[in-house]
Order: sequence, then structure tokens, then C-alpha cells
Amino acid sequence: MDIKESRAYKYAVYAAADDNPKIGKYVRKQCAEWVAICDGEIEGVYIDLKMFSKISKLLRVMIHPDLNTDMLNGLEDYALVFIFAL
Repeated sequence: MDIKESRAYKYAVYAAADDNPKIGKYVRKQCAEWVAICDGEIEGVYIDLKMFSKISKLLRVMIHPDLNTDMLNGLEDYALVFIFAL
């Protein structure tokens, strides 16, 4: 899976938009920084695609207790940003 096709990246792009009043200032800043890291714009910092793939696979194995689906599909987009950004 390409990181730019993930729900986490798409949400981060949405949250980083300046014209979005629903997102707080610091969440917007953090999402903008993570998008810049994903896009390779910040020198010396990178996304470990192997770890991204491993985390995605682990989330697919875990079952969401309320939704009875895997956690990758059951979690909200903003939660995926926090998981992958760490």
C-alpha cells in the first residue's frame, strides 16, 4: 500500500488545509508537518514504508470490538494519522 493512498494521508491533507474551520490550529500544524514528511519535503526525516506496511497488516489482524471488522477499516481517519505519525 502506498502511503499517499492511505486514509491517514488523505485525512492529514484535509486537516492541513487552511480553509478548514473544523480542525484546531495545532492539529492542522501537525498534519501539515506529517504531509510534508510523507512528501519528502523535510530533509533528514522520512517515512519507514516497511514499518507502515507492518502496522497496516497488524491493524488488519485485530478486530474492532464494536464494529466486528478489522481495525484498519474500523478506526476513524484521524486515529490512523496518530498511529502512523508515531
